[in-house]
Amino acid sequence: MASAVVMCAYLMHAYQSTSRLHPTPPILRWRSRHCVCKIVKGHPYSYQYSTYVQNCTGEIAQSCHDFARKFIYHDSMINKYTIPLYIFILVGLLWLGSTAQSEIDTLNNPPIVQSVADAPDFGMSFPVNYRQEFELYLIVDRPDETVRHVYADPQAVDASRADEPLPDGTQIIIETWDARINAFGTIARDDDGHYIAETMQANIHVMEKSSDWTIEQLPSPVGVIDWNFASFDADTMLPSVENRNDCMTCHDAGAFRRDFVFSQRLLAAYANTGNTQYLYCNRNGRSNCIR
Repeated sequence: MASAVVMCAYLMHAYQSTSRLHPTPPILRWRSRHCVCKIVKGHPYSYQYSTYVQNCTGEIAQSCHDFARKFIYHDSMINKYTIPLYIFILVGLLWLGSTAQSEIDTLNNPPIVQSVADAPDFGMSFPVNYRQEFELYLIVDRPDETVRHVYADPQAVDASRADEPLPDGTQIIIETWDARINAFGTIARDDDGHYIAETMQANIHVMEKSSDWTIEQLPSPVGVIDWNFASFDADTMLPSVENRNDCMTCHDAGAFRRDFVFSQRLLAAYANTGNTQYLYCNRNGRSNCIR
């Protein structure tokens, strides 16, 4: 970055030195016998010019004016775009410097990749092809510039359509995305006014129903008995070490009357219509807002 600043200072010095090569007035003078044609500039950094024609008549005078117009146009364009060009060069140098520094930081501090041996075992298997095999039944926009995509497996959709309890083996998956930010610094929306998801966050949250969980596999030995909760790394698909007890406590306290699934009503609406449900939640983070 320091080298980029030095380069910019050098370019600005070169610009000022070049401007002093054209002292004012005049910056251009042309004499033919008794005829004098002068172009005068207010000061080196202005775009104001004056043309003086003395003792010139006919075609010579016209040639003087024509040449002056062309000279003034080209000189003003050079002066007008020189500083923006230097600024553009400086921004480019700063961008290159920050990119190089980022790559150096990545090499010096490689990301920690969890191995299979180190991954915790919650007794849950992550469905790697869930986007192809599961159904996207709910999208939630939140004021913290995030979008959540909620998937359910086919057996959960079929049970909801038949108005039956969700069977053992049901899995519900939640992706969290950062919303796209437009050039004006506000959240970009699609034609229907919904947030546009752009970058998925690191963890994918999964809840799975089963009557065979062991105490060691559950987040807590009390509370929700037939639902287990876990977080998986979006890159490795391995279990992460997020606090699962927060998930269990929230669902136990707020969704115990709907089989511990906050979006049970919206899942049923999707099952009966085939239309992905949309919801705007006015709370940040993972707080529930479905009543």
